[in-house]
Amino acid sequence: MESKETKDVDLNIFGKNFHIKSDENEDYSKKIASFLSNEMKEISKHIGAEKFEKIAIIAALNITDKFFKEREKYCIIDDKLGNLINKNKKK
Repeated sequence: MESKETKDVDLNIFGKNFHIKSDENEDYSKKIASFLSNEMKEISKHIGAEKFEKIAIIAALNITDKFFKEREKYCIIDDKLGNLINKNKKK
């Protein structure tokens, strides 16, 4: 497996600046930072002015929940596809 080059990236998440090292390209890192920032903005609209850390944890839980639900959908689709392939092999 080829190792990726690590780069310094400056990100702004929910009004705070972060300097990170990433093996992803800068545009991708900024895209996911923007996604997180938007998630945090939506949460802050509903719960008011709270600490950054609390909003970040709630955002992380929301994103993780979405990830688990999507992964479960993928597993169901993958199982169905596997069953269809096996049925076609038997014919």
